[in-house]
Amino acid sequence: MPDGKGDQLELRDEGASGYRHYLNDQAVHAGSFLQVLTEDGWVDGRYEWSFMVLAKPYLVIGDGQTVVLDDDAWLRWPVT
Repeated sequence: MPDGKGDQLELRDEGASGYRHYLNDQAVHAGSFLQVLTEDGWVDGRYEWSFMVLAKPYLVIGDGQTVVLDDDAWLRWPVT
């Protein structure tokens, strides 16, 4: 498990299986729990993405709100 430091998503071409985001060199799967850095600190959310290269991934947080993950968003795996 990564050390909890923030990083940005990296989009990688996995050939025949298409594209996938990676965080700290670990594949991020739809439904993965991540944390995004906001002005209020780290916020928990569930990662979702349409797998379309031009579409932005997003996190579903709290009561169903979504946070679109721009290219400069800082994320991390949940700290245990």
